[in-house]
Amino acid sequence: MTCRNWFQVIKQAKDRGFISYSGLASCIPEGTKALDVEAAIEIVEDLNIPFCSDVEDMPVHQNVVEMVEYRKRLRNPEYIPDDVLDGEDLSELAGTEESI
Repeated sequence: MTCRNWFQVIKQAKDRGFISYSGLASCIPEGTKALDVEAAIEIVEDLNIPFCSDVEDMPVHQNVVEMVEYRKRLRNPEYIPDDVLDGEDLSELAGTEESI
C-alpha cells in the first residue's frame, strides 16, 4: 500500500474541519516508530484539527486510535472513551465523587 501525501491529507482535513483516524493513518507507513506517529498526532492537534472515528481496520490505524485515546487520557484523567460509553446508562454516577 502506498502512503498518501502528508501535506495533502492535512490540507483536506483543515478544509473539512476534521481528520479521520484512517485519514491520518493513510499517510503513515507501516513500521513507523511510535514516537513519529505520536509526533504526527501532535501536529494535527496543534493545528486544531479534531479527530473523528471511522471503521478502517489497518494496523497503523489501530495504533493511531490508541495513541489519540492515550493522549486524551493524559490531558484529562476523567476522559472516558466513546466505546466505553456506548449504550451505558451513567445516570447513577452523576454527582458522585467516585472516579470511573
